[in-house]
Amino acid sequence: MLSVAPTAALTSAQNIWAVAYTSILDKAMKGEGVPRNTAFGFENDGVQISELGESCAEGTAEKVEEVIAAIKSGELRVFDCSSFTVDGKTLESYDKSYGFDGLELIWDGYFHESELLSAPLFDIEIDGITKLAK
Repeated sequence: MLSVAPTAALTSAQNIWAVAYTSILDKAMKGEGVPRNTAFGFENDGVQISELGESCAEGTAEKVEEVIAAIKSGELRVFDCSSFTVDGKTLESYDKSYGFDGLELIWDGYFHESELLSAPLFDIEIDGITKLAK
């Protein structure tokens, strides 16, 4: 996006497909089954963000590095349930995401996005977020 919108784009999420492919092919070559979850994140270098755009505020790069380090170390959980409410309450249990009824997605105080299945699962309407009409 930076090449087509250098002052509008801030950054873009990017998958590092080599991490997933290497893991999957390694298991296949060893005759092991491919795991149900093939999601990879910052903690195993399966994702990154692009270069920051010129419209980012001063200090953004340093803050991004700090946040990525905290995610990698486990100190920061993006979907920490103590940081938001739903219908005025802290979310303690959730098993209805995208039709995966019965699969509990919250434990240890956070929503385990893409840890059980290789798909985005967070479909919760958080208090204070304005939902745009279609």
